[in-house]
Amino acid sequence: MRNTLLLIAVLSMIAVLAGVNYFFQPFAPKEKNRPRQVVVTPTPIVAASDTQLKLKIAQLLLVPLVLTPQTKTELPQWISKNKPGMLLLFGHDVDVPTVDQLNQEL
Repeated sequence: MRNTLLLIAVLSMIAVLAGVNYFFQPFAPKEKNRPRQVVVTPTPIVAASDTQLKLKIAQLLLVPLVLTPQTKTELPQWISKNKPGMLLLFGHDVDVPTVDQLNQEL
């Protein structure tokens, strides 16, 4: 019983000292409290052509496409022209053979 109370007292003192150190930081050096000066060096902006910029933006997009008979024929040309990052297919006729056919065409 006496050892248990001694252990509780020692752990309580450690907890109190850790709390005081966390909130008031009496042991922290004074130099660390000064704000640091940040030096910002400007980076040169590389001018990209309009087509390169459109291509980079299109590759970041998820393009929703509704499958209709018209889009099934125009889809490969549109994809080769715009090169989107991903395609999300919608429509009533979305089934495994149609998706496999589109994958082979692409």
